[in-house]
Amino acid sequence: CTHILDERGSEGGPFIVSILQSRENLVESRAAAAENEQVRDLVTMPLNVVLARIMVHTSRQAGLSDVFTELFNFKGNEFYIFDKDPVFAKLYGKKIVEINDLLKMSFAVGARKKNGKVMVGDPRRIIFEEGDSLIVVKADDNPLVLRSAAHETRNVEPGSVVRDDQIRVLIIGVDPMIDPVLEEYANYLERGSQIFIADRESRFDDVVTERTKALLDEKGIGYTVMPVDAGRKSVITGILRECEPDSVLQLIAKDSPDPAAEDERAMRTLVFMREYRNVTGKQFSITSEMLKTENKALAQATGVDDFIINKQFAALLTAQISENKEMAALFETLLSSEGYEIYMKPASWYVPIGEPVDMVDVSHSAASRGEIYIGHRSRLDEKHMISHINPAKYESDMKTLKQYRFGEDDYFVVLSDDGQYHPAE
Repeated sequence: CTHILDERGSEGGPFIVSILQSRENLVESRAAAAENEQVRDLVTMPLNVVLARIMVHTSRQAGLSDVFTELFNFKGNEFYIFDKDPVFAKLYGKKIVEINDLLKMSFAVGARKKNGKVMVGDPRRIIFEEGDSLIVVKADDNPLVLRSAAHETRNVEPGSVVRDDQIRVLIIGVDPMIDPVLEEYANYLERGSQIFIADRESRFDDVVTERTKALLDEKGIGYTVMPVDAGRKSVITGILRECEPDSVLQLIAKDSPDPAAEDERAMRTLVFMREYRNVTGKQFSITSEMLKTENKALAQATGVDDFIINKQFAALLTAQISENKEMAALFETLLSSEGYEIYMKPASWYVPIGEPVDMVDVSHSAASRGEIYIGHRSRLDEKHMISHINPAKYESDMKTLKQYRFGEDDYFVVLSDDGQYHPAE
């Protein structure tokens, strides 16, 4: 790749996005590229690491896969990096929280600084300066539109807060993806949490590195391999009864010669787990991989909370980066186990349930906790939720702030430095 970039000459040309599967190859490729001044035009994406982060996030937060899909695809609302815009002159010197007071049709989340560094963090501290690019969540065709003066915000009092604690995770199936998945769990789970892996112990030892096992031990995360065939109903029932999981993640063989059969086997397991939930009343989230995108609609009948379709996410991320290589740094920031990431947190942590609030008040409530609001996930009916990324701030007249009421089952989509709630300052 660097050889091709060298041949472009001084006039420039295309950049290259390279998808890498293994962590070892990523390290080697970056070391080789670092010796070449053209490295800025070679973007490497560690696919398995990125997908593992998405899996762990979604398994901990039911419904998050739909949020990722909307943010990464080219429909509806997504991330944009603006290098310049006519409204910038009015925004220079302002904090991100102040910019969100002024933006009428979008939400700012951070800035790409003049030195190229992506800054997504506390909106009360990041300042947009001349020469920076602005990172926003907005609809495809919507321009950046400002109101003439900042909105006078209200202090909204949230309801009760429930903090995360030790949890129990069940992983059904072992494939090479499990190694980065376990590494991500080690970064997020509270000390004392437990992970159960249902598959043959020999398969587990073949793909899970000593480095990952040592990391789990260091972080105080227990793990147990349960050598069972999870394809039968009686076995699934026994595993769920023994483990009493808070969340279940099902991995499937991505090298299967018959993807349709692999999806069918996975859906059968999902039906067994759904029946167990219905009969026992036990509550746990279920996240499952799928190989074929067209099977997702059929699989949703199982009542599972999330589906991860690896090839779909890989295609979405690659397309986004291919359109704008700066998106690679943004995605790396948002999908890293350090810094600000995408979370879903109960709306009751931010606003009073059932009372009218507008999006500027909501944005300020999140900002007062050092977080950035970008949307919400609301109850559609008894079985389904629907995500609203970059919800309308104004009524159709673009003058009247739109009012929202949130319920106990609603969640805010926020960018935060961890999965916990921070009291307002």
